[in-house]
Amino acid sequence: MTIRLPENATAIQQVAYDALMIQEGACNPSGIARQLVKTIDAVRDLEVRAKDHPAVRLVLHQLVWIVYGADIAIGSDGPYRTWNEDMDACRALLAPMAEASDAA
Repeated sequence: MTIRLPENATAIQQVAYDALMIQEGACNPSGIARQLVKTIDAVRDLEVRAKDHPAVRLVLHQLVWIVYGADIAIGSDGPYRTWNEDMDACRALLAPMAEASDAA
């Protein structure tokens, strides 16, 4: 299917289009993350919960795929295990800052 977005497209049409294009194989995590924010902002204007809008889920899916790859397969605990490790690593990076503020 070829999609041609008209010049007078609404904001939600634009982000839906962008979500479909991202699903075609976008591979830049920072660009996908920026689009996720843009998509959530557009959906918020519709008074729809972001997690309930397919454009948000498509953009998020691609971002997760880029970060975790095959680990997001059904039944894999990869993302959850890695999430915990990432949380611990970020806390460890902030630990010196917490220690310094405690000493002050």
